[in-house]
Amino acid sequence: MVRQRAWVKLQPNLAAIEVTVLAQTPTGYTIQLKSGMKTVIQSSQLVRLIEAPQPRQVKVSYQKEHLAQANTTVLDLHGKTVIEAEIAIDGFLRNQKRGSQVAIVFGKGTGALKQALTPYLKKHRHVQKLYTDHLRAAFEIVVK
Repeated sequence: MVRQRAWVKLQPNLAAIEVTVLAQTPTGYTIQLKSGMKTVIQSSQLVRLIEAPQPRQVKVSYQKEHLAQANTTVLDLHGKTVIEAEIAIDGFLRNQKRGSQVAIVFGKGTGALKQALTPYLKKHRHVQKLYTDHLRAAFEIVVK
């Protein structure tokens, strides 16, 4: 069990935290928190160790679409989870020119992506202005 992502639940009434298990010792586990801090937890402290799913490679597709405003670069997030969408958005916005207008299509579905991504995009360092286009189920963004 070396360099494995996992969720660790230390007390029954606490939520699980995501860690990287670096090594298993006879008395416990050497773990690394997301902040980078390394620590050893004793087996007696551990309530549950749940193997976390390994991250998948996210394929990002870009396309040009003619909108009323102008030619806008579009990122389509259909079928992606929130984590995959955030990774795709980071790479997409990083490659855009300052002041350009882009669209990120989240789709109509359950609304989970829209709900999760709205606060994420409002705080994103590359977003100058954020608009929601309800008709196209997309965010329209002016890049900072």
